[in-house]
Amino acid sequence: MENSEMEDVPSADMNTYIATMEGFGKRGNLKKAEEVLDKMRIEYDPTLEPFHTILSLWKKSGDWNSPEKAELLLKEMIGNEENAPSPTTDTFSAVMECFNRNSHRSKSHLVPGKLEDLVGIMRDLSDNGNDDVNPHDRSIVNEQIKSLSKSKNKNAALQAEELLVGMIERFQVSNDEREKASASCYINTINVWRNSKTAESAKRAIALLKLLQDAYDTELKAGRDGTNLKPDNRVYNAVMNVVSRSRAKDKATQAQSLLDQLQSLHDSSNDSDFAPNLKSYNYVISACAFSRGNENECKETMRLMIETFNKMRNSEIQTIHPNPVSFGLFLKGCGNLIDDEKTKQTVVENLFRKCCRDGCVSDFVLDALMEATSTPFVETLLGTSVDEDGIQIPEEWTRNNK
Repeated sequence: MENSEMEDVPSADMNTYIATMEGFGKRGNLKKAEEVLDKMRIEYDPTLEPFHTILSLWKKSGDWNSPEKAELLLKEMIGNEENAPSPTTDTFSAVMECFNRNSHRSKSHLVPGKLEDLVGIMRDLSDNGNDDVNPHDRSIVNEQIKSLSKSKNKNAALQAEELLVGMIERFQVSNDEREKASASCYINTINVWRNSKTAESAKRAIALLKLLQDAYDTELKAGRDGTNLKPDNRVYNAVMNVVSRSRAKDKATQAQSLLDQLQSLHDSSNDSDFAPNLKSYNYVISACAFSRGNENECKETMRLMIETFNKMRNSEIQTIHPNPVSFGLFLKGCGNLIDDEKTKQTVVENLFRKCCRDGCVSDFVLDALMEATSTPFVETLLGTSVDEDGIQIPEEWTRNNK
């Protein structure tokens, strides 16, 4: 809408205002959506819905200024300024999500502290009798956990675990479903361990998976719906990602064991939520590719990587066939695990030929190819020179590069 269209808005009811805000939001015109809210606040005593609508638009916008806007609006709501309604748990959750989603990279490490400040405000409101604000709500704690994935604090993963354990212990006392940890809370906690890249991180991630599995089994045995605690492929993938990035000496076999467990769950239940997907297999390839060890250990890891890769290629399930990431990781594995140059070149050439036939050549694949072998070998393999202008390859080789 142009300014002339905006003049028609004041005569509308509140639902029309909200629909107009959403329309501007879909068109990426947040300034106009904000103007609609301002007009509404002059004409009405608005409910929470339009305020939550603008917060939702801000958090989806990708605008680095949206966290500050959201925090300013929250302060107005806390102070009941200019016809602003009092905030609820959902209001605080939306503001926190704005910070988690849209904070500039240079400020993302400050988000955990900002969210802790907001939780402190929630505690004060709750202690003063505001029953609409619960600082222990699952959505609030989950946002706190997510913020720690960008923290520079070396103890961030332990802090995330403390928040999760706190949720579990509080629920045992309160029995309030709003405070009950979900599988998403476990996934976000596991994801914080991803940044640690230590041997300990793999152990911790696997322990969290076991904790979730026990909680899920307890729900089922009690005859309750355990859907929100299901340790599905999202959870297993998160754990395998941590394992693949860790410094655990046996991370390749750990990742393979997790993949086998997931496949076993799917086979026994026929539940698609437990079906391994392309990410599941790629995490095993990654764990193999970046493993270290003596000659025999490297040979065994190479064997496991080849076995996993062939299983992907030969699968009847099209969606788990190797993609450019799979080929690139395998090439990196060749560079890391094979010492003998002649053997390495033979394996690399065979793999790259398959990659070309499958149309999976990408920049990631070409970079991995260069890292794994020598420039003269790559030039011979490609039949062209490698220079500063990049590598020219047939379009057919990249047809499935997504």
